[in-house]
Amino acid sequence: MARVAYFSCMKHWVAYVIFVACLVVGLLTYKSYGLSWDDGAQHDIGEMTYFYIAKGDTALFTFKDKDYGVAFELPVVAMEQLWGLTSGHDVFTFRHLMVHLFFLLSSLFIYFFVIRLYNKKWLALAVMFLYIFQPVIYAHSFFNSKDIPMLAMFVICFWALLFFHQRQSILRLLLLALTTAFLLNLRLSGLFFIAMVGLYFFIQFFNKENITNNETISRGKTLLHFSLYLVAAFLLLWGTWPHLWHAPFHKLALAVQAMTHFRWGDNLLLFGHIINSTNLPFYYIPAWIILNNSVVIMLACMASFIFIPIIFIKKMKQLNTISLFNMLVWTLVIGTLCSIFILRPVLYDSWRQFFYLAPFLLLCATSFFYYLLKIKKAQWIVWSLLIYVSVHYAVSVATLFPYSHMYFTEWENKSKLNHLRTHYEMDYWGTVYAEAHKYILANDHRKKVPIKVNTTSGTMARYILPPEDEKRVIVSYTEGDYFITCFRYHPNGHPEYDGKKILFEIKRYNNIICRVYDLRADSSETPK
Repeated sequence: MARVAYFSCMKHWVAYVIFVACLVVGLLTYKSYGLSWDDGAQHDIGEMTYFYIAKGDTALFTFKDKDYGVAFELPVVAMEQLWGLTSGHDVFTFRHLMVHLFFLLSSLFIYFFVIRLYNKKWLALAVMFLYIFQPVIYAHSFFNSKDIPMLAMFVICFWALLFFHQRQSILRLLLLALTTAFLLNLRLSGLFFIAMVGLYFFIQFFNKENITNNETISRGKTLLHFSLYLVAAFLLLWGTWPHLWHAPFHKLALAVQAMTHFRWGDNLLLFGHIINSTNLPFYYIPAWIILNNSVVIMLACMASFIFIPIIFIKKMKQLNTISLFNMLVWTLVIGTLCSIFILRPVLYDSWRQFFYLAPFLLLCATSFFYYLLKIKKAQWIVWSLLIYVSVHYAVSVATLFPYSHMYFTEWENKSKLNHLRTHYEMDYWGTVYAEAHKYILANDHRKKVPIKVNTTSGTMARYILPPEDEKRVIVSYTEGDYFITCFRYHPNGHPEYDGKKILFEIKRYNNIICRVYDLRADSSETPK
């Protein structure tokens, strides 16, 4: 048995090498990423829940974000408490590492998903590589503990569904329920996955034979499996989310309501227009998806949107696993986009609420490549395109480091000075502030250094600095010897500081994404 397991692992050694190589890169670079706007709030969610469980602190019940899931935040805070991490630098860099590790773990699941679905090793390796190095997602995989764990868990859930489909046992069904509960305990957008499971059982209900192995699956057994899945998923969700321990149905309903009508209403930038988040155009999310992905992936994905339902309909009488799961992936993407148009929820910057669609957009594109690979004369075209996108993504991550979340598709204008910054949200997370703080402190050796900022992330950035540097920073919205901007809410710059000395700038894609002004009366003097 051990020998069989060994040879089974060896079959996938290239995937493990990619995983380990990316892990090493992550371990060497995770401290380079700055603090995001939501880092502190996400930590508070886990900490409040931890103190409730460990110390009986009921402050959780009046906490404004009590309706956020804790499946990721709670274990991370528990480890933080166990290992005695106290400084902001240790706490937040540790969090960044944990987010990235979970994301990398999910890359193995998407690899095995593609292997199980198509049985094509090199196609699965290409998907794994593109999944990891999609530039926007890669940077977020360090500092975004809200959307990236959700994305990763969606992938794991789809793998669990395929795993169950290929042998329908109670144990595998309970594994599917467990992953679903974890997904919902991250964010209630996981309800979309429950809808996909419901669709899966609905299709099976009206198929006389099991799609995988021709085993007869009665309709009664299908209904039993679905019912057991729903009950187990809810019980596991209730058991792992302390917020639901009292009045679970009522609180769950309130959490769903809060998700669709979130308490946020700020201005966003798209195509050079400033628009309030409560009044965004219908194309806001699709536009950002196109802007943040390679044109090759988007064209392949759009082609798949047409032929996936056509193939599914043609094969309805003799449905196979490939057409079934392609249809589930297609339905998740199209269904999510349609729900945005219908429900009109409050949206955040770019498409980060729907980052979980990223792997499924990639899987839609993969289905197109898979069918093209069946055409002998088209095989070299497919592999050329996959190699091109892989190199393009890897080079983008390297050249934009550590700000690849500001990646834009190939066709967008990157040569004109500040074109992107004046047309789109760029570092809306404010991760650049950490590097700006470090530059100022490296050149101003005073015990206390007053710095002016104009966003919340600017004030928070000091917490990711080493403790001795954090103590030196005095941050204010009103005064300081220096002013740092990430140009959030000021895409055209700060004319009020014209004439002031520009001490430091961070530039990507010929766009200045961060600037430090010297506000002292005599800004020509050397900092001491």
